[in-house]
Amino acid sequence: MKKMIALLAAFVMVISLAGSFAAADAIVIPPNDFLEEHQDECEYIEVRYRADEDLTLYKSPEDGTVVTTVAAGTTVTAQWRYTDENGQKWAHVWLWEDETTGWFPTYNAVRLYNGVDFLADYKDSFTAYANEAYDFSSGTALYYTYPNSGEYYEGPVSNDISFTEIYTDEWGNNWGYVGYYMLNEGWLCLNDPENAELPVKTIEAEQDIRPENAALPDAQPNTLLFVCCIVGAVVLASAVLMLIFFRKKSNQQRASK
Repeated sequence: MKKMIALLAAFVMVISLAGSFAAADAIVIPPNDFLEEHQDECEYIEVRYRADEDLTLYKSPEDGTVVTTVAAGTTVTAQWRYTDENGQKWAHVWLWEDETTGWFPTYNAVRLYNGVDFLADYKDSFTAYANEAYDFSSGTALYYTYPNSGEYYEGPVSNDISFTEIYTDEWGNNWGYVGYYMLNEGWLCLNDPENAELPVKTIEAEQDIRPENAALPDAQPNTLLFVCCIVGAVVLASAVLMLIFFRKKSNQQRASK
């Protein structure tokens, strides 16, 4: 009996761990009606945009109702992209600070170069990882967006970490790409993994151009507000009719006396 209980406990633990890993890799769908209805037509991305001017967020690519405005100079991360019938690309952002979601035409903001771009653009310059040994005894390293990007964060490493790509920059530094390690992803400078002052090389991303027949959608009426107004009007009218009825009945009773 004890053996059965132990086996059952082990099974539950394995299932729980599997669920945890699945949840960690799951794509979160923001609370946006258009995204939920058109998810099959939307492309999942991880792209940052910079608003050089105030950036207007709309309710959806089909509803021009203004949700909010992102101040000039702000950088936002888009996780979903939709292309409308005119070929106009729309990016969806989720502003965590106030739980606001909205869409904007991608030509209205500056797309910033990222690690996905680097993997595609420099793939011919990569070499295979030959299991070389590197010293990560400190337990931490800087994960760069791409080699010499100047953008990084500190994350865990160990001496058994492996790399899918190796790249040598123009300063002779070797970089290793980590596709996944304890929820971390990015490029490590193998020569100096904790150096935050490596040379920076800015790469400009390809920008989306506004299609000739691009147009912003009209604002759609607020259906909920309309229904509430109708219901309110019916309730008010019913109350007035009932008041008139009871007053008339009361007058008739007085007259009969």
